[in-house]
Amino acid sequence: MLHSYLLLTKCRACTEKELIRAYCSSDFVITAAMETLIQKEDSKFTEISVSVSRIIRQRNPDLFYRINRKSQNLHGKIQTPRKCNILKGIGDYLFTGRLRLGKLHVTCATPNLEWENVLHKALKLGTMECSLD
Repeated sequence: MLHSYLLLTKCRACTEKELIRAYCSSDFVITAAMETLIQKEDSKFTEISVSVSRIIRQRNPDLFYRINRKSQNLHGKIQTPRKCNILKGIGDYLFTGRLRLGKLHVTCATPNLEWENVLHKALKLGTMECSLD
């Protein structure tokens, strides 16, 4: 299962401070459910297909898309290092990341409930590094 992970360069849990920093400075911040994981033999990355429930920030307006015109849901594909051995999690996650060479790469991901706890704690202690979008 995908818990709080710093995935862009290392396969380890993000600290609360790293989650806050990623939330405040990433190219994209979304809440989404994982649909499928694809581990391609010829790639160093695992591709996570997500169904987006909320876009908090995206620096490029075309990062997430509708499968067809009638669909209300947005979808996207996010990459993580294959070596991290990601397993599909249940429920919504907060995903943060960077756009690199036209592909989305996760920097931190955490179950949405865990993020809510980190966020409330940061707001209470005054350690939130940006305004909420």
